[in-house]
Amino acid sequence: MAQGDAGIVYGVENPGYRKIPRIYEEYGLSWKSVEMDENGISMESLRESKADVIHVSPEHHYPLGTVMSASRRQELLAWAEEKPGRYIIEDDYDCEFRYRSRPILALKSMDRCQRVIYMNTFSKTLAPAIRVSYMVLPEELMRRYIGNANFYSNSASACEQYALAKFIEKGYFERHLSRMKKFYQMEGERLKRILKQAALLPAVSVKGGESGTHLLVKVDTPMTDMEIKEAARKKEINIACLSEFCSEVEPEYEHILVLNYSELDEKTLREAVYRLSGLFVQW
Repeated sequence: MAQGDAGIVYGVENPGYRKIPRIYEEYGLSWKSVEMDENGISMESLRESKADVIHVSPEHHYPLGTVMSASRRQELLAWAEEKPGRYIIEDDYDCEFRYRSRPILALKSMDRCQRVIYMNTFSKTLAPAIRVSYMVLPEELMRRYIGNANFYSNSASACEQYALAKFIEKGYFERHLSRMKKFYQMEGERLKRILKQAALLPAVSVKGGESGTHLLVKVDTPMTDMEIKEAARKKEINIACLSEFCSEVEPEYEHILVLNYSELDEKTLREAVYRLSGLFVQW
């Protein structure tokens, strides 16, 4: 897999992280959207897409929050083994933030045929500023990487990498994660309480809080998602709607707000929800 690889089709989750298809387009690669269901990536949609490589976030999908079931992970691995050249890109960007259940085994740890490319980052667990991420490649792709792409400079500071290695080695990272998980779980519960107290917010449902750092709030309104965002912008609120993360928008993904609650104190959260509530009063 490299820039210009002829005929390779990359599958991306729909909805999903918006920058992924943009990166593929920048490198001149073909991509197709693949639908989601309650167990993760839809195998039926994946087969219909004719994708050779699928980019998934099984432990915590953003923005749906779906955790791919163990049986679906086995199905996905079986799909990858069916034909030569098929790969799974496992994007585990915030797998550590599971609050009420144990994580399911990563696809990479279940891979017996060297078909999973594992990626993760310390941006969510530590700080975006250090810019330290990593990738675990299958042996064949590792040889290709060393032969063709090893000349790229590493932009992450060697000093910070060394410090991070010691931080992990001495057990500090594990203790840090334990504190962060408790903190973010409390933050999610706090936002849920504030939303329940917002009498003027036409919330039909509030989902999330079991993992990650955002909630999905479905609202009952005649406003379009673009109208919601524009009205919020005028009140100095920056929000996202679930439909923005779709390459192909389905009605079930409309009128759903994506509310991130990391790094916001209670006063700010209450003010934001109060302003949000005011958006819908005039309609």
